[in-house]
Amino acid sequence: MKIFIDAILGGMYLVSTEEQGTVSPLQDSKNKPLYFQCLEQIKQYFEDELFELEEVWLRKDSLIDHFLGCKPDDDIRLNWAEH
Repeated sequence: MKIFIDAILGGMYLVSTEEQGTVSPLQDSKNKPLYFQCLEQIKQYFEDELFELEEVWLRKDSLIDHFLGCKPDDDIRLNWAEH
């Protein structure tokens, strides 16, 4: 499984998973998106689940880069290998 973490304005993160080519946002029991306050919360969420993580990607909000006058960077691959 691949995980895509989207950094959004306000210091929050949204997460989507991809399995066999199907991308799905993480949602609560009422089908509303799950929001996370930090990357560590996301990591803990997936540690409790029985997922085999292939890749974890952080995607920055290009609007933030544009607002700050920065050139948008490429997505960042995170190394969440268990030790």
